[in-house]
This record gives sequence, C-alpha cells and structure tokens, in this order.
Amino acid sequence: MTILVYALITMAAFVGMEFMAWFTHKYVMHGFLWKWHEDHHNPALKEGFFEKNDRFFLVYAIPSCFCYVFGSATEHFWVFFIGVGISLYGLAYFLIHDVYVHRRFSWFRHMDSDYSRAVLRAHGAHHAKQGKEDGESFGLLVVSSKYFKRKKAGRIKMAVFRCEGRHFLWLSSIYPHSFSHVLGKQVGVALSGSEIAFSVGFGVGIFSRTAITRAAGIQQ
Repeated sequence: MTILVYALITMAAFVGMEFMAWFTHKYVMHGFLWKWHEDHHNPALKEGFFEKNDRFFLVYAIPSCFCYVFGSATEHFWVFFIGVGISLYGLAYFLIHDVYVHRRFSWFRHMDSDYSRAVLRAHGAHHAKQGKEDGESFGLLVVSSKYFKRKKAGRIKMAVFRCEGRHFLWLSSIYPHSFSHVLGKQVGVALSGSEIAFSVGFGVGIFSRTAITRAAGIQQ
C-alpha cells in the first residue's frame, strides 16, 4: 500500500509540473525574467552552445533538491517522492523540448505520430513570436486539439538560407513526414505557424515567417 501511495505522489507531482511549467513559462519567462528566456526565441543573441534560458533548469532543480533533502531527513518521507516527480518531469522536458523539438542533441529521430507532430506544431506556434508578448502554447506535454488537425497541402515554396553557420531549407504548406519521404531520411524540423525550417545539418531553428523570408531573401 505504501508503494502505491508513493507512486501516486510521484505521478501527481509529475502532472502538477506541467501546470507549473505552463505558469512559469507564461508569467515568469515571458514576464520579469524575459532576459533569461529571450535568447531561446532569438538565436542571434545566443553565445556558444548554452543559452541563458538553460538557467531555468537549475531553478527547477531547487525545489526538487529540497524535497529530496527534507524527505530524507525528516519523518515526512513522502515528500521525497515529490522530488522524484519533479525530476522525472524535468527529464521528460529535456528529452522532448531540448532533444526532440530543438535537436540540441541528435539522440533520436522524429516520430511520425499525431501526438509528436502536434507537439512540434504547438511549440513552433509558440516560437512564431520572437517577442515576449502575445505568445501562445506555453505548455509542453498538454497540447491543444487544434494542433492535431492536419492542414490541407497548398502550393509549396522553397528556399535555402544560412543561419548560425547552418544551412536551412525553408518550405511552406508541407508537413515534416512528407519532406522526410522526399529526402529518404529523417531530418530536424521546426514549425512556425504554417512555415517549416528543416536543418540540413545538425540542430534546428524555429523562426517567424518574417525572419525566414528575410534570411532567405524572399519577398513576402
């Protein structure tokens, strides 16, 4: 029975962290700590591999570490498993956000499922705005139903541009699984509204339509 209680506490902490991630993303990262988060939306501000935005991983580690210490040092051992839930969410966030979406590490390929594509669309829509105002889709694991809907394929426009030393192929009105079939392999992909930027090399960039067209030298 005790194991079941600890498992439920861990699961509750994990689920609760999705709300906390949404809240802090919307009101803290896009609020008074925008200076830490800005280079995540504007790659031109980033220096080297790390971002100022990576500091938030340390911020989230504080309550987790507190729960580990407090739960281990007192009779309230159940608090320890709140820390476990927070840590597991942090791991999931890192693997999905930093590895899967932004391709900061090429550890695994993109999956061809409705949910995985919805996650990409939702996060791409969030990055469509480079400023801190008027953003959308601040969560990660919980995705709005509108991002599960497929758009009808329209006329495809294509251009190649260079950003941060990497070449990107820009296409509009096409989905990643269609393009991976064209290349015959999986590629990094990011969605920005109806726009997609595929990384020809390692990594991936998410840009607004204006940024893409300006970089590609295309007239809107």
